[in-house]
Amino acid sequence: MKPLDECVEWLKSVGLQEYQAKVLLTLSIKGVSSANEISKSSNVPITKIYGVLNSLENLGFVESTLGRPKKYMIKDIKGSLEYLLNKKKFKIEEMEKNMNKILEILENKNDKIQREKRNHSNAKVISFDLDGCLTNNLFDEILWRTEIPKQYAKSRGISFEQAYREVTKEYENLWGKTRYWRDPEFWLNHLNIDIKLEKLIQPIKHKIKVYGDVIPVLENLSKKFNLIIVSHANRNLLDIKIKKTKIDKFFIKTFSTVSDFGSMSKDACVFNKVSELLNVPLHDIIHIGDDYQFDYMIPTSVGIRSFIIDRRGRKNESYVIKNLFELETKI
Repeated sequence: MKPLDECVEWLKSVGLQEYQAKVLLTLSIKGVSSANEISKSSNVPITKIYGVLNSLENLGFVESTLGRPKKYMIKDIKGSLEYLLNKKKFKIEEMEKNMNKILEILENKNDKIQREKRNHSNAKVISFDLDGCLTNNLFDEILWRTEIPKQYAKSRGISFEQAYREVTKEYENLWGKTRYWRDPEFWLNHLNIDIKLEKLIQPIKHKIKVYGDVIPVLENLSKKFNLIIVSHANRNLLDIKIKKTKIDKFFIKTFSTVSDFGSMSKDACVFNKVSELLNVPLHDIIHIGDDYQFDYMIPTSVGIRSFIIDRRGRKNESYVIKNLFELETKI
């Protein structure tokens, strides 16, 4: 591996994204540079460069001039690297604390887990996450990072790059502060964008797609089990996605954590409420999703037999499946 590539990998290991690492490294070598110059030297696409530079400015690693064209420079490379390293150390310490808490939870719930293991062959309900499990994430990427900023730019008569910076900054500002954060209609109102959701997504609805294993597996499992969806997605997007892909017919019920339970995440309360609403014991439910915390650790802690779907094939734990066909062999 080349020295510069090693530097990029190290920066990624302490918390930066790849484009951020490349831009920071480029600035440390070239010094004061314009966005176009940085894009060419770092091989970061020009369509991405302003967002990357803005994120580095927000982190305090980069500052810009007021002239035209705007120039960028590193504020303090040594201080920046020390900050990243200390942040990584702190994160590791927090992970260790959280691991101990999780172990305590699992030990306290061990009797429920053991009961679930004895009775999993009697499962009555299979619960699926939506995004990353049944549908891919391309539609969401385009909606949040292209279509909404594009309409924002149009409504204010500004460039897409400026609109992207302002919109993504507002995403960051309101994260965790409103239960409507995942609702695109909330953002259209909040950003004063005069367009209906249906019209906004019409040009990109064809991007909503399920993975190739979804239809055959759902067809087979729906003959043996009651199928449900438990998703972080807002109700409007959840309904649009399952109707567009025609998988709604396979599910007896779908749950949006935020729309149905007022929760930003799939916490223990959500799974308990789902169990109560279905009148099905937790140990008679199987759950599958792509997030380790929300689709495995939390449902497992309340007695639900859970699996992680890792479509990239990077994990090989016993609770991991690489596709939905493997799920059929495990239940």
